[in-house]
Parts: sequence; C-alpha cells; structure tokens
Amino acid sequence: MIGYTVDDLESGLRHLKDVLSVACDIKFGLPAGEVDNRVDSLLWIAGGIAKAVHEYHATPPAERLKGGDA
Repeated sequence: MIGYTVDDLESGLRHLKDVLSVACDIKFGLPAGEVDNRVDSLLWIAGGIAKAVHEYHATPPAERLKGGDA
C-alpha cells in the first residue's frame, strides 16, 4: 500500500519537473557530441519519481494509506 498525500504527490511532481529541467539544461548546453554522465543520473532519479507518481495514480483510493504512513 502507498501512503502518499496530495501534498506528497504535488511535491513529487515539482521535484520531477525540477530534475528534468536541470537534466535538459545540462544536455542542451553541451557542445555537439559531448556527453555529461550527470544527465543519466538525473534521468534515473526522475524515473524513480515518475514511478512513484504512477503507482499513486494506479492504486485505488480505498487501498491508499491515510496520513502518509507506509
């Protein structure tokens, strides 16, 4: 069961937006052909946030824990 509140979900989405924004700034700021491995790390973090958000939406409300208890 997932114990996220709406505030947790909104916070997760803000963090996801920020992580993706930084990854894009780094990636698109590089000269052509240059690689920055931090982008892969940021995308891995973003994937974890996105998975948590998806699990929240995929879990019926009756199955979600109240009050953030997990």
